[in-house]
Amino acid sequence: MYEETWQENWTTKQAAMKAFLATLGLLAVTAVWGWTFTVVKEAVARFEVVGFLFWRFLLASLVMGFWARQGLSVGLVRDGLLAGSWLAAAYLFQTWGLHYTSATNCGLITGLFVVLTPLLQWAVASRAVSAAQWVAAGLSFGGMVLLTGSGPDPWRVGDGLTVGAALCFAAHIVYLGRVAHRHAASALAAWQFIAVTLILAAPLAAEGSIPLPPASVLPALAITGLLATAAGFFVQTAAQKILAPTQAAVIMACESAFAAGFGVWLAGDRLTLPQWLGAALVTGAAVGVELFHHRSGSAPPAENPA
Repeated sequence: MYEETWQENWTTKQAAMKAFLATLGLLAVTAVWGWTFTVVKEAVARFEVVGFLFWRFLLASLVMGFWARQGLSVGLVRDGLLAGSWLAAAYLFQTWGLHYTSATNCGLITGLFVVLTPLLQWAVASRAVSAAQWVAAGLSFGGMVLLTGSGPDPWRVGDGLTVGAALCFAAHIVYLGRVAHRHAASALAAWQFIAVTLILAAPLAAEGSIPLPPASVLPALAITGLLATAAGFFVQTAAQKILAPTQAAVIMACESAFAAGFGVWLAGDRLTLPQWLGAALVTGAAVGVELFHHRSGSAPPAENPA
């Protein structure tokens, strides 16, 4: 009896430790994703947007390419390329947005995808949207108005481009929700990275050559391509084998807060009082809608929008 009790206690402690490490790992990855807004902001000031994204996703594709053969089929390639098309559009909007707005604004506005996802599902698939989700959408919109309309340089073009990124990330999540169950996660991710690389290579090839990144941009490419994209995917996948989907989603919804923190700390972004209120509304709505999913027993697919 004593031995059985000891084994049960040991198993419980092991499970708790695994959950703690998974939470810590996913929180660290989320912090890295928030950090990349500042990193990319500085990089695209030195190197063109499309070229930077091409090399970022080429690195990620080379790392993940080994898994592209898992369950290889026409359906896998098709679904990966289509999902990657939404991902390419999202990152183009987001990175161009970063070029014309602050890292803080871009990070916070990108976080709108958490609220936009259920609304998009309602629009394209007639899935019911709860009152709580409508409230979250309203709060997010109000927060975005305060964030982008009350600073020293209101309504920047980059803010509008970042809204486009949030919409594309939401569309990417909705599409993945329809096809992800058909394929191995690592293989589907690899084909998405390959799709983004090919899409970005097309306009560069049309110009006659693919530009080489300057040495000053190489650290940013390593951080975003290897750490945030390839390694980040592995940590997220490992963590979600242990954590419940809603636990993971709530942690990742904090990415906007990390983006704002790094923007203020590293990039010197400054927010007015109404902008701080707007930031709180956007972040609060993102976390709140995930907590609602937790109470209602459902959760949208997780996403890495950085």
